[in-house]
Amino acid sequence: MVRFRAELIVGVAAIALGVMLPFAVQAESSAGLNAARDARFKAADANGDGAISQAEFVAEVQKRAAERAEIRFKRLDANGDGKVTKAEYDAAIAMRQERMKARRQMDGAAKPGATAPKAE
Repeated sequence: MVRFRAELIVGVAAIALGVMLPFAVQAESSAGLNAARDARFKAADANGDGAISQAEFVAEVQKRAAERAEIRFKRLDANGDGKVTKAEYDAAIAMRQERMKARRQMDGAAKPGATAPKAE
């Protein structure tokens, strides 16, 4: 329970930081980024007074956390039955570890003077 609480706190903090960043949009110009940032601010300013209160900020963070949790749950629930079995959970963890391993190998190969990863 303590570990879950700590992970939840860290997750909420990460999401809170994300609220202040522009939408994850592939904008070709700073104008596009500014428009995305303005839209995010407007969405968080629920009463439209031009400022985000603490209550509005918390509500926006909670909304985004719920959206992300739903997306993550759907990724874990491989068969779409509304439940995550231990096998589905373990498979998702294994895939994540493989992606991280591949990313580390690519990052290492991208460094000047690095050699290509050895085949196993």
